[in-house]
Amino acid sequence: MNKEEILAMSRKENDKKDPFELEVNNKAVRMAHIATAIVVFIIYVTGIMVNDKQDYLIWSIMAVSMGTQFLYRGIKLKKKDSLGLGALWAVIFLISFTVGMIKLVKG
Repeated sequence: MNKEEILAMSRKENDKKDPFELEVNNKAVRMAHIATAIVVFIIYVTGIMVNDKQDYLIWSIMAVSMGTQFLYRGIKLKKKDSLGLGALWAVIFLISFTVGMIKLVKG
């Protein structure tokens, strides 16, 4: 492939994608994750203060969201750092979900 063919392919791929819109979408995802983390933290701390119970399932919601984002980015862009973070969030999800479900079932 020569330079012109590569440029033509790149133009075709990005034909209908507005760079500003892509950046806004990326920032929206980041802001949604921050908002989710804040709400999860508030619910978690409130549960401890009011009921003296820790709700691990609430953390699994955040962990699955973060893990999915990082794993997808890592796979699509072949970025090892994103894959590593995605794997870490997947482990956090598995632990929090398992512990939360055990506590939920045991009552």
